[in-house]
Amino acid sequence: MPKFKLVEQETEINRRRAEALATKKRISESASYLFSKYGFASVRITDIISDCNLTKGAFYHYFSSKEDCLTFLHSNYVEYAYERFSQITSKEEPADVVLREMMIEMFHQIRDFRAEVVVLLETGRIIAPEVTLKIENIKTEIRHLFESVIKRGQVEGTFSPNHDPHSAALAVYGMCIWAYNWFDPTRSKSAEDIGADFSDIVIGGLGSRSRLLEVSKLNIANHE
Repeated sequence: MPKFKLVEQETEINRRRAEALATKKRISESASYLFSKYGFASVRITDIISDCNLTKGAFYHYFSSKEDCLTFLHSNYVEYAYERFSQITSKEEPADVVLREMMIEMFHQIRDFRAEVVVLLETGRIIAPEVTLKIENIKTEIRHLFESVIKRGQVEGTFSPNHDPHSAALAVYGMCIWAYNWFDPTRSKSAEDIGADFSDIVIGGLGSRSRLLEVSKLNIANHE
């Protein structure tokens, strides 16, 4: 077969793949929006296809049921979140800098994926047990990433060794993710600002005594 024919076929295949991904994205975005706004039980497949202006056949081409669509939303978001936090924790920077970036990232995700976060936290018991276990394991790994950064900070001397890293990680993760209930970037500070505010509170609480004294002396010197 001539080379240009192979190139044409490959281009056509890539185009179809792109269209398929775009269609699946439209369906999942409509579903996450409707599930988060009206609740999973109240939304019908006809509501989803009406919102994204597609046919029922298109929906069933990508998802076998409403529950299957919900499972995709859960898995897709937690896998994305884990990848982002893994990228941040791999940076060779001081632990307090990394923790701050992780907390800001959490607020970015609540801003950019609020519907997905709401669906994840409020419909977790609906999906199949084996899928729930997989998702809970990924969420646990995310919390372990927070815990690893806190442990790193204790080794560096940035954070006090008096705090249990596991409990601290649960507190940090919980206080950030719970913000989906009230955080509205159109009515309050930006995700960046709130994430920075929260991280100041957390890092101040985790800080070692010597570190806090250094910061205090620096602040006094700056005001003299």
